[in-house]
Amino acid sequence: MPTTLIKSRLKAFNLQQGRCIYCELPMWSDDPESFAKKYKITTKQAKPFQCTAEHLEAKQDGGKDHESNIVAACHYCNQKRHQCKSPKDPVSYKHYVTNRLEKGKWNLCMMYRHSKRSRKIAISQSVLTSTGMHPFTSTPDRVRFG
Repeated sequence: MPTTLIKSRLKAFNLQQGRCIYCELPMWSDDPESFAKKYKITTKQAKPFQCTAEHLEAKQDGGKDHESNIVAACHYCNQKRHQCKSPKDPVSYKHYVTNRLEKGKWNLCMMYRHSKRSRKIAISQSVLTSTGMHPFTSTPDRVRFG
């Protein structure tokens, strides 16, 4: 992975406070054992929560490795988004994941560890908005979708 992509992923991970852009569950960046211990899961169960660099505009569609095109997503959400025959845009995918989570039909390994109250807090602090903005950036139009 190029150094630029690694730096962009780490920056996004920190801006998103270690939470996936889509499911908003916690992720790990470099220490799966500590993550597993913290959440009382096995290291194997922690694998889907590994932080990945998610290209908002896919590389195959001309997306670049520039930090304005990179957000942090857990391995599970990133993989599922790109397994679709026609992947959804990031905002639509966020809504899809949120809907699936609310129905209990997403990455359930960690869902049982999060109360409804913490889930409501996570939803209210969403890092993707309906306008397609990333509110943690210093420039309001740095990340746009669609």
